[in-house]
Amino acid sequence: KARDVPSTSHTIVPVAQTSEINVRIQQAKNFTVAQAQQEGCTGNFKIFYSPFGNFLVPVIPTSKELAG
Repeated sequence: KARDVPSTSHTIVPVAQTSEINVRIQQAKNFTVAQAQQEGCTGNFKIFYSPFGNFLVPVIPTSKELAG
């Protein structure tokens, strides 16, 4: 006769390690900066993320920032 064993349910969800995700994000940022520099971009710029992709935009300092 088979023994009745209490059923336990475990849901296993594969989750990437946080450090692995951070490394991939940093690699993407480095690639973006290198690509912008190869295309002749100089100065300051900021990377931001949206549902449509990653964007690199120039950062234009305010007159207060330039004076200070």
